[in-house]
Amino acid sequence: MLLVSTSDLVRRDPQKQLLTAAQQLADNGTRVRVRLHPREDLALWSNLELRSNIELIGADEPPTTSAARASAVLSYPGSLLPTLAAAGPPVVCHTPSTELAALLDDTWRSATSTVTTTLDDALTAVTTAAPVAPALLDDLVGPRGGARHRLAAFIHPTSSNAAAQPPNPSAA
Repeated sequence: MLLVSTSDLVRRDPQKQLLTAAQQLADNGTRVRVRLHPREDLALWSNLELRSNIELIGADEPPTTSAARASAVLSYPGSLLPTLAAAGPPVVCHTPSTELAALLDDTWRSATSTVTTTLDDALTAVTTAAPVAPALLDDLVGPRGGARHRLAAFIHPTSSNAAAQPPNPSAA
């Protein structure tokens, strides 16, 4: 399980639901990896380091590598989520307020497996959500043109994008 935190965790989520989710998942025997934001206050997560099934990871591991190793991703809304979805796991976007959830349009929501607003819903969704449909992967990772297909195939080689690669014009 991968949890992706943010530099403004306390502002987005005064109840610190992502922190509580990490604790509850670990208490239930789930191995939890928490990807910290480089500007995040590490003191919020420091008490979790003592648990054997919780690992704090930083920028030394690429986000797509973290996601590809995860059974699911739980995160606040952010620009990283579509890239994590392209790595293959279900991606649960947790918005601890209905006001924040209302700001996410349908196009953005399609880049995640589901959007939750309560801790209980988030904890259920990480075990029941399906990955984002493979047909959407190439649109999620961009850029446009042939590079889009090659990048999607590189990030998630089992996607249908690998077979849909356009011909390489320089190979002719």
